[in-house]
Amino acid sequence: GGSLRGFAPPSIGWFRDRVTDPSRPPFSELVPLDAQPLTGCQGQALVQQGSYALFRLTEPCVDRRSPHCSLRIPGLAHGERFRVRLLHPMMHTTTMLDHGSAREEFSTSGIECPIGPQTGWPGGNIGGENHSTLVELFVEPPALVRGWSGELRRSGDAVIASLRSAAQRGVRSFRIAPGEYELGARTITLSGISDMVVRAAGVTFWFVPGGGLRLFDCHNLRWEGDHPLAPFAIDYDPPAYAQGRLTSVDRISSSSSVEAVFDTAFPMPSSEEAVFSRAGGAKVALWSAATRTMLRSPEGAVNAWFAGSTPLGQNGTRWRIEIGGHLDAIMQASPPQVGDLITVAPSRGPHALELDQCGMVTLRAFHIYGGTCMGIVEHPGRGANKYEQLRIGRRDGSSHLLSVTADGFHSVGVGQGATIRASEIAFTGDDLINIHNAICIVLERLSGTELVVADPKDTIFDTLGPGDDFALFDLHTREQVASGILAAS
Repeated sequence: GGSLRGFAPPSIGWFRDRVTDPSRPPFSELVPLDAQPLTGCQGQALVQQGSYALFRLTEPCVDRRSPHCSLRIPGLAHGERFRVRLLHPMMHTTTMLDHGSAREEFSTSGIECPIGPQTGWPGGNIGGENHSTLVELFVEPPALVRGWSGELRRSGDAVIASLRSAAQRGVRSFRIAPGEYELGARTITLSGISDMVVRAAGVTFWFVPGGGLRLFDCHNLRWEGDHPLAPFAIDYDPPAYAQGRLTSVDRISSSSSVEAVFDTAFPMPSSEEAVFSRAGGAKVALWSAATRTMLRSPEGAVNAWFAGSTPLGQNGTRWRIEIGGHLDAIMQASPPQVGDLITVAPSRGPHALELDQCGMVTLRAFHIYGGTCMGIVEHPGRGANKYEQLRIGRRDGSSHLLSVTADGFHSVGVGQGATIRASEIAFTGDDLINIHNAICIVLERLSGTELVVADPKDTIFDTLGPGDDFALFDLHTREQVASGILAAS
């Protein structure tokens, strides 16, 4: 709601590097540089290279009442996907104008994409010297994999194979071409990557619930997008929870139940859905339709548990939801009304991103928009990981209420804690940030080389093995008194 002071807009070089398909005829060959594919306003072509084009609007062209201009996308081939965005670098905002896949009739005539308030621009003039508005055109080649929602995406298998191969060869820098990559319901484990920079600007890894990214035994790894407007992102399709709108709250006081119609772009709140059948439990949250914020008090409304569901018809989208526990906290905060929103969120791994036995990993411009449990989990390892321009939240323009279904950031038992800078964690199903230590207690000394040790949280000896380092600390002073290498456990 306020201004973002000190934010530097990205350089033109940053935009120029975002070329998805160098083999595609560049826009400079399709549209002369002195011609403008903008009608109704004036624009300056900043970049026209490969499958990427960027224009600065030099004159105001849209007022609050109606659109005055449009962008013509020339020469799209059948199956090519396009995205058109307005970028307002000084205000750190973007607005998606249009996106989709070109149909056959677009192959020669092009596409007219209107620019104006009805497309989601938050208001005010577009363009002009004081606005520095940019129009970004981004075209991707025909994709290979159809996502759960029907959207075409590339398979991510080749990218993962190439990254693993590069790590084994000791390559110091690896670049993932911008694009949307489908990885399915698998946990993708990347092991033993050290002293490498992975550049992944404009890349999204798409998972199906049950999938996620795991970094194992990685050290001095830097994984980054270029900028908050071109991050590396993890997202899920379909989402890992049910979302709908309340149609009746008559029974909320008498039987702790509500009725709702659920969005078909999400799973239904049923044990027949895989995300619910695999989960040990699920939480119910009610949301204000006006503010899209959770109806809750600080005392625990986030822990209102899903106690069951009954189908009520309407093509399988209308359900009665039973709520168990902490309903009073919801009612005290703001009694829900018909038309308010509801989510039913199961929580069971894998997490969107797991750092297992890692140290000195840096993630920058790294966004997470979904997950079947926690957003980021780091656990036993040297730690000292850094997170810069991290965002765990809603994707811009998305209708999703939740980001992840459990904690946003969760750290347990690392040797040195994390550093988180210039980041946002929001709209999680449980804690925003949760940090635990993991301490083993020496119960008895059997000999000069043998100790009996209690591991109360069952975390250390799940991962500690022969050859690993350990240290002993005085219980009262916390000073280190000994260290060694584990022989057996």
